[in-house]
Amino acid sequence: MIEPLILFSIGVGIIALRTYSRVRVVGWRNLETDDYLMFMVALFYATGTALAYVTATYWQGLNNGGMTPGERALLRPESDEYQWRVNGSKAYLAIWVSFSLVLWLQKIAMLAFFVRLTSRLGDYTKRIRFGFVFVAISYMAIVLCFFLDCLPIERTWQIYPYPGNSCVPSDVSTLSVVLAFNVTTDAYILAIPLPIFWMAHIKLWKKLGLMVLISGNVFIIAIAIVRVCLIVGDPLHGSRQASPWTHRVMFASVVSTNAPLLAPLVRKWCSDVSKLIFGEDKGAKEMMREIKTITTTDRTDGAAADEGLMVLARQARRPSTVTQGSQTIVATDNDDSEKMEVVVKCDGGPGTRRPCLSDDVPV
Repeated sequence: MIEPLILFSIGVGIIALRTYSRVRVVGWRNLETDDYLMFMVALFYATGTALAYVTATYWQGLNNGGMTPGERALLRPESDEYQWRVNGSKAYLAIWVSFSLVLWLQKIAMLAFFVRLTSRLGDYTKRIRFGFVFVAISYMAIVLCFFLDCLPIERTWQIYPYPGNSCVPSDVSTLSVVLAFNVTTDAYILAIPLPIFWMAHIKLWKKLGLMVLISGNVFIIAIAIVRVCLIVGDPLHGSRQASPWTHRVMFASVVSTNAPLLAPLVRKWCSDVSKLIFGEDKGAKEMMREIKTITTTDRTDGAAADEGLMVLARQARRPSTVTQGSQTIVATDNDDSEKMEVVVKCDGGPGTRRPCLSDDVPV
């Protein structure tokens, strides 16, 4: 249990750093839905890890699976192993619920982050709303499959007679359903922001960096597939072999979800270290200015044209001025700003297809 505890400690530390970064930017009162969801993620992550620790330490990591018919017949109800397996099977139910909530709450948190990322952009808003519905339906489906596949519920910790394949942790049908919904929801969420970043007017290496930050779900999908393959490949011992991979999936999901929100803090720390080592460039410091958006009023709806595609704008010598549609933007770097330095660009005319992002994308 050393590895799971280490991963849990790092994961909770990442959530704490993400919260610290967000509070520095917007303050406690202006935290958004995805920020509060991460508190719930930390709670269920702690619950699942604690139950897994108790199961491994006091009940030898056993459950009602991984036994031959002869072993089941010989195991006496008054024996310690029998009680370990019963208690471990009950704990498995709670661990499954806790860790499934960790994964699906983070899917919702990522979608909530995309809502802020693409505020007032009709096409992407529809995709994100569908994502919320898809994630909610998928979670209800896996919960129903998990709990209704083995009835009555007492069979889930039954040792003898054999309760059936659907009542042990290595149940292929339940694992397949959970894996299918986990992979498809992750793939859908991954597909939402990639076109936005690719269409952004930024350097290629920055586009790739943004995509890497968002694309951690690919790694999660790979780990989830490995875990299921281990269980299916060895019905007797696969469940115990796959246990470490369960914790790795949880950790990878926490890192993937929080990495985009940690970028401003990491960038600031790197800048501070660079200044400490190499000294501060006074000429560059004079150029650091807040982003100023000069909005004209030529839009037919009379509303302020404050939406725009956020583009990284770290100019080395002088401010840059961009005129696009109904907006003229003057952008310069501000090293003191906790938000990303951006140029707001948006086609102000009707029917524009240019993606527009809100002004607090932490990249």
